[in-house]
Amino acid sequence: MSVVGNRKFLKGYEEAVIKAFQSDQSRGVPVPEMVKPFPESSRRIGLPEPGEVNLGDVSLTAIIDQRQSRRKFTEDPVTLEELSFLLHATQGIKRQIRNKENMLAATIRTAPSAGARHPFETYLIVSRVTGVAPGLYRYLPLEHSLGFLHSDPDLPNAVVEACCGQKFVGTGAVIFIWTALPYRMEWRYHQYAAKFVAQDSGHLCQNLYLAAEAIGGGTCGIGAYYQDKIDAVIGVDGADEFSIYIAPVGKIRSRRTVRIDLELLQRYTGVFQSGETGKKFTVQVAGDRLMLDISGRTRFTLNAFTETEFRIDDTDAEIRFEFDDNGRVRSVSVDEFGEISHLERVEEQA
Repeated sequence: MSVVGNRKFLKGYEEAVIKAFQSDQSRGVPVPEMVKPFPESSRRIGLPEPGEVNLGDVSLTAIIDQRQSRRKFTEDPVTLEELSFLLHATQGIKRQIRNKENMLAATIRTAPSAGARHPFETYLIVSRVTGVAPGLYRYLPLEHSLGFLHSDPDLPNAVVEACCGQKFVGTGAVIFIWTALPYRMEWRYHQYAAKFVAQDSGHLCQNLYLAAEAIGGGTCGIGAYYQDKIDAVIGVDGADEFSIYIAPVGKIRSRRTVRIDLELLQRYTGVFQSGETGKKFTVQVAGDRLMLDISGRTRFTLNAFTETEFRIDDTDAEIRFEFDDNGRVRSVSVDEFGEISHLERVEEQA
């Protein structure tokens, strides 16, 4: 089929779909605003061009392979160039489409969306971004800038409370909160809009996962939150606009793998227990690895990143061994997703 034939087919298909959905678009209702307005008098922060960030010699294959949910962040800030890149990767506009009345009818962005509706707004709670004061901002994609909303030092704690007490959320350098404006999607797809909004939100967060890994950082998508609380934090009504996804972003600690021989591994074996909770942590040697049994959940450490610190499996959970003057492990700290347990040796492991 020729290009012209393709266009005719697609136009006919689109018209048939719109008619079948019995939507406001099919009734001739004007297209809704594709970007939420921001007061002209309000403060804005211009963002660098997304391409200005230096990603080094990193391959997409490596980024995909190392992608995981990150719940431990360093105190290092995210640079303004890096934030620009993250915002462009998730909701950056590549092209604008205007109708005969010169109204913005659709936007083509870096993340896919059903019918190019893009029914989202991006709010940011900034804690550690170079050159940006802490506070609440909204991304303005048409001009690629940040719109300042207000500052409140308790914002990260408010998000933690709204996210069911997940403490690590508040430790991010910046917290992404996406809202959905469902009518943007309903205007075209009517009763099918909710499905497409849910699908599209996944595209946003996956792009953020990959972009965050590319800058030496990480994120973790959050779906467990109290709807009314998080809507109140960013000041949306919860009906025409409501929060749909949350993702803290921060820099992560680089890990240098250290090979530890079998004789050295024997020093780590033992049973450790918390006097307060009774939680047990058993360490055994299995081949050239340490086998960890944390209160009945067996895991293997794949490698050490120092001689005293290990990462558990492919998660961000970590253990830190502490030695006595004789070089024997006397206690261990277990950090699972921001919850730290300190355990003392109670017996040797046979």
